[in-house]
Amino acid sequence: MYGTAWKKERTTELVVKAVLAGFKGVDTACQPKHYREELVGKAISELETKHSIPRASLWIQTKYTPIGGQDMTKPLPYDPKSTIEEQVKSSVETSLRQLNVDYLDGLLLHSPIPTVELLIGACRYRAEPLVGGEWLGLGKSFWTLSGNPGLLKSPPVLQFAKRHGMTVEQILFKFCQSIGITPLSGTTNEQHMKEDVEVETSANLAAFEVEALEAALRRAGAQSN
Repeated sequence: MYGTAWKKERTTELVVKAVLAGFKGVDTACQPKHYREELVGKAISELETKHSIPRASLWIQTKYTPIGGQDMTKPLPYDPKSTIEEQVKSSVETSLRQLNVDYLDGLLLHSPIPTVELLIGACRYRAEPLVGGEWLGLGKSFWTLSGNPGLLKSPPVLQFAKRHGMTVEQILFKFCQSIGITPLSGTTNEQHMKEDVEVETSANLAAFEVEALEAALRRAGAQSN
């Protein structure tokens, strides 16, 4: 999954490069503070018209960002005084318009919602069909390397990277896939894009390696708390 946060005016260029490198999914958010959805939309159009890569071949997902994560000096994708169901609906409609697509493949919660009642309200949007009859799965955000920097230097990661002839980043991405987590890469480096995509076809980790990496992850989490 290619992440588009903080790409600013380079968003279109980088999304096109990522897909041409082999990425099949693009992650964005209806959050003008950090994302440029309209430039993601421009990339989707360019991929189809210039590179014959149809929108249908890509997984496009966006996120509903609660008001606490929005910049109040920028246009909001919803009325903060409306119900949370209406906020999610308006956010999705804004994303569809900015991305210039007829449907989305996924909708995620961008950050925690303060109460159980509000969370239930947001999840009710799962029952709302979108244009084209597509349905959304409301999920939670994905895993990134930047959120777990200590793991990159842990002994198991270094050992298994050497054993498999992979970079430490590739090992952690493969580990995520091994435990059912989709890794998100936001690299702006074309070589790193190619390396990230290579993880998809690399050999699976052994069970003992997955267990060792799970233990390293728990230790890293305990140290950060």
